[in-house]
Order: sequence, then structure tokens, then C-alpha cells
Amino acid sequence: MPYKEFTENFPWENEEYLFRTDTLEFIELQGHSKYNGSNTHKILKKIEYKKDREWKLYPSVIWVDQEGFGTYGLCTVFFTADGKGGIEVLLSPDGVPDGELSINAKEKGIFTATYG
Repeated sequence: MPYKEFTENFPWENEEYLFRTDTLEFIELQGHSKYNGSNTHKILKKIEYKKDREWKLYPSVIWVDQEGFGTYGLCTVFFTADGKGGIEVLLSPDGVPDGELSINAKEKGIFTATYG
């Protein structure tokens, strides 16, 4: 499995975490948000983060329903495969959460969460 590791410190977390995912394991889902002219996104099926020396499941689609997180306030954050073995962390534009993407991900068994 070609795991890709990266570190990130999201405003709703209290510290920086090490994340990992298999960039070849994704599902194409439609949402309201458009990137590169398309509203179909390659949502990563499974993301894990390391906490207390254990790998734990982390949501692939996050609805941030609270202001005060800077650019992450009132939006949908989603992890996508870029098609080149990399990972992109994307935000729904203009402070409008992408409910369509969140619902579609949950219906397909992708781990989702709401913060706020």
C-alpha cells in the first residue's frame, strides 16, 4: 500500500499531527464546490492520524460550522488525491459549506465529521 504521510496543524486541533493515507484509495464524489472547473472530487477513503503512539481514523470530509478558525471557518474541508500520488486539502469557497459533498461522502461510507 503506497502510504503518504504529512503533518498538519488544523485550527480546531490543539497540536500538529502526523497523518497518513493511501493516495490510490479514493472515491469520486460530486459536490457543490468546483475546483479546476469540475465539481467531481477524488475523496480519500481513509485517513489516519497518530495520537498517543497509535494510528486513529480521521475524517476525510469535515464540515466546519464555526467562525474563528481563520480561513477554515464556515466551510467544508476535504482531503483529495491529486492523481499524482499527492494529497490536496481543499476548502469549499466563499464561506459556504458543501453539504452535497458531505452527504454524498457519508452515504458512501466515508468517515465525515462536523466541528463547531
